[in-house]
Amino acid sequence: MKEIIIVGAGPAGLTAAIELKRFDFRNRIIVLEKSSEVGGHLVSGAILQKDEYYNYIAKYPLNYNTVITKEYLWKLTENSYYNLTMFLPDEYRNKGNILIDIVDLCKKLSEEAAKIGVEIHTSCGVTGFLKYKDSIVGLILADGTKIKSDFVIVAEGACGTLTEKLLKHYNVKINKTYALGIREERRYKNNELRNNNVGSIYHTVGWPSNDNSNGGFVYFYKDKVVIGYVTYLNYSNEYLSPYNEFEKIKSHPIISKLIKDTERTKYSAKLIAINNMDGPMIACFHGCTIIGCALGLLDSMKLKGLHNAIISGRMVAEKYMSTTTKMVTNIIDNFVDADIIDELKAARQTSSIFQRYGSVFAMIWRSINKMVFPLLLRINFNFKNKWFNHNKKPPRDWNIKDNRNDSLMLSGINYGRNSHINVNDEIRHKIYDLKLNNKMSNRFCPAGVYKWEKQFKHYVFRMHPFNCLQCKTCLVKTPESTIDWSVCKNGYGPNFTTKNHKNN
Repeated sequence: MKEIIIVGAGPAGLTAAIELKRFDFRNRIIVLEKSSEVGGHLVSGAILQKDEYYNYIAKYPLNYNTVITKEYLWKLTENSYYNLTMFLPDEYRNKGNILIDIVDLCKKLSEEAAKIGVEIHTSCGVTGFLKYKDSIVGLILADGTKIKSDFVIVAEGACGTLTEKLLKHYNVKINKTYALGIREERRYKNNELRNNNVGSIYHTVGWPSNDNSNGGFVYFYKDKVVIGYVTYLNYSNEYLSPYNEFEKIKSHPIISKLIKDTERTKYSAKLIAINNMDGPMIACFHGCTIIGCALGLLDSMKLKGLHNAIISGRMVAEKYMSTTTKMVTNIIDNFVDADIIDELKAARQTSSIFQRYGSVFAMIWRSINKMVFPLLLRINFNFKNKWFNHNKKPPRDWNIKDNRNDSLMLSGINYGRNSHINVNDEIRHKIYDLKLNNKMSNRFCPAGVYKWEKQFKHYVFRMHPFNCLQCKTCLVKTPESTIDWSVCKNGYGPNFTTKNHKNN
């Protein structure tokens, strides 16, 4: 019998747990989730590839499984838009794919896992590893508890604490680009109002950005609407505020029509990792492996990584069981499928061309790519985001209608007395954040955790850690990494499964 611990009760971690238990019921499978309940740190607004849905997920009775019937790609101007849907390459179209609620999915997967004997423990933040020589032999929880195991699977999502420690320990460099996704779930104010757009999805590029890098989305479920905006975090314009970009796109005439007669019920922000695929995919180590979004398996053109996360969970289970039948050491072979790697490489190149030259050139590129695919994968396109290469101070009037503090009330945030965020070097932080980057931390956080306040003639740095949405943008954008972020114990943090809307 093997004891396997999985960190993270997301789609990848739960899929791995179910498959491992099914392969051998004698194995003891333990899933550790830092939230107070499964799905507590997740929010809806996800598209799942139809093949993966019908092959694996359709057998679960999901409450939200809306087939996409209409899709649109709009390039926004300040007051209007251009419809670019016809120029979207076929492989990036979503018609026929499935709109699901990722919280709903995880709850159904957890129910199945518990039914077959998987142990799921919530409110269990993990802060570090137990090591023996050069092998991982267990975990250290946020409350100091030490747990030994035969194997550890890390499925904690983008910029995970354990993932970063593991890569640093083994001196592995995975080049990832990070983006911040801010989203709201909205419901109709009156139950008598019916959603005539069910199954429709809208993706936008252009305004408020001046190129195709960032973009928004609006997804229509049967009884709710999810709206969001994605900002790539490799920008150099320190006056940029991702929260304000999100609010601006909601004020656009055509977008405001889409969300008319709805009210906010949930507000969240999450870091998105995109693997640049310019190096070998090293994810397996002695006693441990990394799966899912922690590796950056998001397809940047499809804006979908859920199917790859689920596939990675299934594949790591298969690799582990096939390896341990003749295991001498506690390391498995690389589990990431070559087809996934090729798909992500092609997506990265197409995304780079799309951002730089637009959808027409991207379509031409994909057509050529199909004919000479192996050769073109060797060409490395990595264009700069032209909008982010200058410091342009925005106008004071952002035309923002919603208040951020009101939004945070919808996130179910609950913390104890101790702060999980600290400044590790106050002098360096003041030099780089205040002096050299014009108080950038005032703007990049979607929860307004950081604030430079003027007292007399000097600025004082204040933190409001009890606003934190645990998106970890501060770990990516803080100059010189002067912010330390710790894993919370006791399930503290946001809980996006909290019912914040009125029951009519």
